[in-house]
Amino acid sequence: MKKIAIHKYGLSVLAIFIFTWLLPGIVSPVFGEGGILPSFGNGAIKVVLYTDYFCPPCRGIEPQLEPLITDLMKTGKINLIFVDTPTSPHTHLYVQYFIYSLNAKNNFENALQSRNVLFEAAEKRILEKAKLEEFLRLKGMEFKPVDISPVLEFWNRLLMEDNIRSTPSCIITNGVKKEISKGSLEVVKALEDLKEKLSQAKVDNIDRTDDQKTKGQD
Repeated sequence: MKKIAIHKYGLSVLAIFIFTWLLPGIVSPVFGEGGILPSFGNGAIKVVLYTDYFCPPCRGIEPQLEPLITDLMKTGKINLIFVDTPTSPHTHLYVQYFIYSLNAKNNFENALQSRNVLFEAAEKRILEKAKLEEFLRLKGMEFKPVDISPVLEFWNRLLMEDNIRSTPSCIITNGVKKEISKGSLEVVKALEDLKEKLSQAKVDNIDRTDDQKTKGQD
């Protein structure tokens, strides 16, 4: 679990991060059609994943997370939100290209692929913009410049609401119930439990439907 650093003047890295990227000239003011948010699915259960490309535990559990969240998305019961959490001074560069990738192709599959590529780049410690772009192109990751400030504002609101202080973290909200998981083991366990609950609910629903059909035949 990686803690979020605090600036000596009392400002979180997040505040510095947002201030830096909202400066004029940093990004092209071009919006994708309908806006861009790393939010996928329309289910009633909200799942928010807080990770950072430069967080070793986050990178370590990504191979476990991907099949779990893919299965959860297939249920149609969740709304999944990715939040890139700035635990490293290098995060800002990677966040920019994650959002750019969604501007090029805003769907769940592309989000997963882009995260994988960016995690790999972070592991290789690619810290220069030109070299990062070269690596992304080599990996076939498309990206298109866009104004990232709406996404940063969206993330900032979630980070404050959920009081996130470390990565990886996961918030699962189902109605009024809100479950907070911190650290690799807790996050994976929470998603596995959710998958099991949704699977069991599906089985129970099928059983009830079969019972109703049987009663109807009687």
